[in-house]
Amino acid sequence: MTITWQEFIKEISGERGLAPDPEKTLLARLPSEDQCLAEEIVADELNITLKTVKKRMSKVHKKFKDILDDYDDFLSSSLKKTIVLHDFLKKEYCQTEIQQLLARANQSQTPGLRLLTPSLKPPEGALVCILEGHSDSVNAVALTPDGARAISGSDDKTLKVWNLKTRELEQTLTGHQGSVSAVAVTPDGERAISGSDDKTLKVWNLKTGELEQTLTDHQGWVRAVAVTPDGERVIYGAGCTIKVWNLKTGELEQTLTGHQDSVIAVAVTPDEQRAISGSADETLKVWNLKTGELEQTFTGHHNWVSSVAVTPDGERVISGSHNRTVKVWNLHTGELEHTFCDHWEWVQAVAVTEDGERAIAASHLETLEVWNLKTGELELQHTLWSLRASVQDIAIAPDGKWVISASTDHTLKVWHLYTGEFEQTFPRSRRWVDAVYAIAITPDGKSVISASGHAEILKVWHLQTGGLEKTFSGHCDRVDTVAISPDGARAIFVSDDKILKVWNLYTGKLEYTFCGHSDLVNALAMTPDGKRAISASDDKTLKVWNLYTGELEHTLTGHSDSVMAVTITPDGQRAISSSGDRTVKVWDLHAGNLERTFYGHRAPVGAIAVTPDGNRVISGSFDYTVKVWNLHAGELEHTFSGHRAWVSTVAVSPNGERVISASDDETLKVWNLHTGELERTFSGYIDWMHVVALSPSEELVISVSHSYETSLKIWDLQTGDAIASFSGDSSIACCAISRDLQMLAVGNYSGELHFLRLVRVPQPYAQLYSASR
Repeated sequence: MTITWQEFIKEISGERGLAPDPEKTLLARLPSEDQCLAEEIVADELNITLKTVKKRMSKVHKKFKDILDDYDDFLSSSLKKTIVLHDFLKKEYCQTEIQQLLARANQSQTPGLRLLTPSLKPPEGALVCILEGHSDSVNAVALTPDGARAISGSDDKTLKVWNLKTRELEQTLTGHQGSVSAVAVTPDGERAISGSDDKTLKVWNLKTGELEQTLTDHQGWVRAVAVTPDGERVIYGAGCTIKVWNLKTGELEQTLTGHQDSVIAVAVTPDEQRAISGSADETLKVWNLKTGELEQTFTGHHNWVSSVAVTPDGERVISGSHNRTVKVWNLHTGELEHTFCDHWEWVQAVAVTEDGERAIAASHLETLEVWNLKTGELELQHTLWSLRASVQDIAIAPDGKWVISASTDHTLKVWHLYTGEFEQTFPRSRRWVDAVYAIAITPDGKSVISASGHAEILKVWHLQTGGLEKTFSGHCDRVDTVAISPDGARAIFVSDDKILKVWNLYTGKLEYTFCGHSDLVNALAMTPDGKRAISASDDKTLKVWNLYTGELEHTLTGHSDSVMAVTITPDGQRAISSSGDRTVKVWDLHAGNLERTFYGHRAPVGAIAVTPDGNRVISGSFDYTVKVWNLHAGELEHTFSGHRAWVSTVAVSPNGERVISASDDETLKVWNLHTGELERTFSGYIDWMHVVALSPSEELVISVSHSYETSLKIWDLQTGDAIASFSGDSSIACCAISRDLQMLAVGNYSGELHFLRLVRVPQPYAQLYSASR
């Protein structure tokens, strides 16, 4: 099984249930010779790591223990005790063995993947440590006032108390019968208060670990908890109400009603006079804690208000919402001061620094942003490492220098907040601050063009070296589709602002801006001669653009629902479109006329392809079927049934003999176009696939999935086995394959780009893949 360096280290250090083995060197644990691809990748990354260690040793002459302490920044603390890694770092014979491994890998005839540029995360990044111990999603985290300990609450029904200096688990507090959704710590640091889906609130003694009180009889889940600065009262959300309990007497003082949906967040002003609540009813409410009266209601969010924080001076309230915004409200005037909109996922948590000058917001997929509350400017944006799960909560250290995040991957992570560590988490030349949504390889296979979510900037990279060659700017919204002309001279980018822009890749100049669609553009195709581009939109139309004159030639109307996909026949004479109206339409590109409509699908058609001879159209639908249409006769030839979920992608082999379909049922199926029979089913993904390619020799299949696990796989068509695979630190958002199918470029949701080479392939073959939004 191909494994990464991080996974390999975890295995030998016993973190996956295997005891460390002092008798075996690190290299002895590498995969066997028949898996040379894995040896090659691991060896490459070990080589990079060894160079880093040697460089550091030569500069500072640290003792071995200090080096391990540095590596603790990105590996677990248990590595200090790993004799195997000690042996690896002390001995420098590995270079020779690595070269031997590479030589053996190069002699292998087994196809595989080789990274063209380093992808190993350096040890001196923003990640300080990972706290592991929960067995389910971590929903909440709070710090003691001195910042020495963290208390976490989890779906595993427990709270855990962590010593942040030693990074050790001190206590596990058990007693809840449901998920722990909220945690708060009293100002004296002696007690923790937890709210749970079991509809109870519990008070814990942090010194003894004992349960002191349990508050029951609530009508809904307890999802939000706050403690007054004097430590005498706890304010929490239970169902649609806010309750105020006296911690000394154990009595309920007030029940505040007014929200129309669940209360998800609460905060208390420093003067203890007011409580602020955020709700799934999309509002914030300000309550007078003396009178119990509702003073103000803040409206403006258009989705759940998921988090609330108050500045230390009590002047402002910060709210985060699932509508992907953070808002700053003036508590005295009730006015909205700022709206921060740069999040691309919903905001899960907000916090304010001790000096009250900055707000920290964490969005669903571990994007951390620091906002200046005076100027309203974004000071720092970073996508945190290990993007395999979403952030549920954050807490800021009292000194404001680091932040701890709670995640659905069962862990807590401690991150440096400033001092430039974010810039070191990955070489900036090949890292975006947001997901890479669009990527393409030039026809000559030398360059990669990529576009990111919020940057609205386009970048051109050298495929072999990973170096940045050009940067284009000018879009006003997220770019998520890119196409390159056959001569490699132009690139067309489509953004969510419904606009297409044509850039000259040689001069770097913007040539044309195409405006005309009234809704999102879902797909883009270019004619083989590079003269025309055809765009398909949610506005139910296709538009034909002349790339030489910059003029709109035709607007193709006839679909009664969103146009989901478009492709061009090999002779460039016709465009084929599929739609949410369950039809496939054939258009004459010169006359701009509708030639034919294929009916038969019972649900939207989201994927289409044309055979190399231009005689057949293949369509994949949400009705779980694939249909083969004769383009000239206008007849249905085959209906391929067998998928158990919607068909996301279809592709045709270069010799036109087979069709591959990918589905949300986590399978790939290979169909014989002549007989209509199912030849093979590939399984092993945990999510839907959006890229498929097949070699003309019918030997290899390449597939790319949105899975958080192994996302890119190469399959042996004859045996049905996955012979090579690749996964980054998050799921793959987009993928491009060179025309000769030797090079691959992958963009991740975490912002990384990975450039790979397909090695030991018997013969070059043309690119063939299908991608959908």
